[in-house]
Amino acid sequence: MSAGVFAKLVVLVIGVGGSAVGVLALRQSRLQAAHEAAEARLRMRAHTERTMELRAQIARRVTPEALAAFADDPDLIPAIEARHGAAEMIDGAREWPGSGGGRAP
Repeated sequence: MSAGVFAKLVVLVIGVGGSAVGVLALRQSRLQAAHEAAEARLRMRAHTERTMELRAQIARRVTPEALAAFADDPDLIPAIEARHGAAEMIDGAREWPGSGGGRAP
């Protein structure tokens, strides 16, 4: 076997080996991505189950009487007012709703 043929054979073996390593690396990356996606789905399922469990607990505890008592609370601040006026209330620039004309604490 001549040196030229041997060199070509070495280059061919190195090229095929490099291609094989590249394909294996891609396969491993794909498997790891699939594994991470499966773990994410399992975490989402666990969170969904926990959310459903909490919703069921809330539904058991919230009764029409409790909601009526909550709605009749004189210190209840409407959500829109609380959200948009929070900065001004902290600075004391506005009155608190239901405070009878008093300033923000």
